[in-house]
Amino acid sequence: MGQYRFHKKVRCNWSSGYSWTKTMLISVLLGGFGADRFYLGHWKSAVGKLFSFGGLGVWTIVDVVLIAVGYLKPYDGSLYM
Repeated sequence: MGQYRFHKKVRCNWSSGYSWTKTMLISVLLGGFGADRFYLGHWKSAVGKLFSFGGLGVWTIVDVVLIAVGYLKPYDGSLYM
């Protein structure tokens, strides 16, 4: 196959299997219970969201927007599939 040369050092964008559509669906349907944050691995904020009932709905709407624009990602730093 030949020898490969990479002249630029670019971080590898990898995915650990988290689906954006699945995350969005969980956030819309079960976001008030913190299920979206549990799914992404943010368990500390998920517990706070669970006990505050999604911040009485405010935190749930904010999380839907954050996931939609791609700001809230999996805890391990990977990308969505």
